[in-house]
Amino acid sequence: MYLNGMVSHVQLSILIIAWAQRFVALVERYANIIRGLIYGHVHQNYFVVMRGYKKQPISMAYVCPSLTTHTFNHPTFRVFEMERDTYRLTDYVQHSMNVTKSNIVGAPQWDQSYRFTDYFHVPSLSINSHLTLLKKMREDEKIWKKALFVKYQEGPKWEDYFGDEAKGREAMCDYESSTITQKAECLDVPAREFTDCFFYEYFPLPCKSWQRKVKN
Repeated sequence: MYLNGMVSHVQLSILIIAWAQRFVALVERYANIIRGLIYGHVHQNYFVVMRGYKKQPISMAYVCPSLTTHTFNHPTFRVFEMERDTYRLTDYVQHSMNVTKSNIVGAPQWDQSYRFTDYFHVPSLSINSHLTLLKKMREDEKIWKKALFVKYQEGPKWEDYFGDEAKGREAMCDYESSTITQKAECLDVPAREFTDCFFYEYFPLPCKSWQRKVKN
């Protein structure tokens, strides 16, 4: 039996840590049947190498782009491809609409933006392929530039992250962090516990009364 993918709106790296830890534990427990996880919410386009309790890779998560122009991105959508028998994800094709071009023509102009395996020169959507790609993104400026370009849906924002070391580091940590605490470790900033909520300087998460532990 295979569970092809789990689709959610908000990715784990911006959720309450107690919930995220339990979810990661479930993904690790059933990694043999979960083929991938798909998210949205942030209007960006990147992957996350999900890591388990001992930081070992356990699955792949894909944060998918949006059809809106939020934060000056181009509208974008994605089509995943998979094996018929095993439901294993094999590739995806991304399509985008250049707003400036469409405004000139007077109608939406959709173009194929890229195919993942061709664009990044990887054989598949396997965990190992993504780990190899992550290494290249850290070491090869050209690969990192290509990753940022599509991460921000081909909008102008990617240049800010390419030219700023701190922002670039934050963007890279998105690819490597399954939870808030993992991202805090990646950024080398302190993660503080407030009852059942974790937050840190870069992404303050106010802890509401209904989120607090009740002491007996």
